[in-house]
Amino acid sequence: KLDPAGKRREPSSTSQYKWNPMDADATPMDCGNLCCGDWSCESFDFHPDGKDLPEGTDCPVDKPCCVFRDDIDPLVTPAPGDPVVSGLRSKLPSLRPKYPNSSVILGAYVDPKYQVAVQGDEFPITWGADGNQYTGAGDNNQGQEF
Repeated sequence: KLDPAGKRREPSSTSQYKWNPMDADATPMDCGNLCCGDWSCESFDFHPDGKDLPEGTDCPVDKPCCVFRDDIDPLVTPAPGDPVVSGLRSKLPSLRPKYPNSSVILGAYVDPKYQVAVQGDEFPITWGADGNQYTGAGDNNQGQEF
C-alpha cells in the first residue's frame, strides 16, 4: 500500500535495514511486492534514481533502489523535489471468524510478572478491537523474569 501523495516515511529513521537494487523499469508497487516477501519488512522507500542513499549500500546511483524498514515510521512532508515514494506492507482487513464467540471464556487476565523460558524467535499475534491483527517479532533471553 503506497503512502498518500505528498507524504513519505521519516527519512532520518534508523529502521532501514536492507537496500535492494531494482531493475531500471521498477515501480513503487514492485518495491512494495518485494517488501511483502520479507517477514521483517513493515514499510519501504522506493528511490527511483538510487540517489541520496548511505554509502556502502548495494544500490547503484543510476538505478532504482527499494529500501526495507523494520518499523512503521511516521509520515512526514518531504523536501521539495524529493522523488522517494514510501509505503506499508499490505495490511488486509481481517474477517470475523466463522464460529461464534465463546460463551465460556468471557475474559482473560495477564499476570504482570511472567517467566520467559524459550530461547529463540517469538512471533506473538493478537486481534485488535478494530478487527485487524497485530504482530511483532523478537528474540528473548531464556529464563529471564520480567
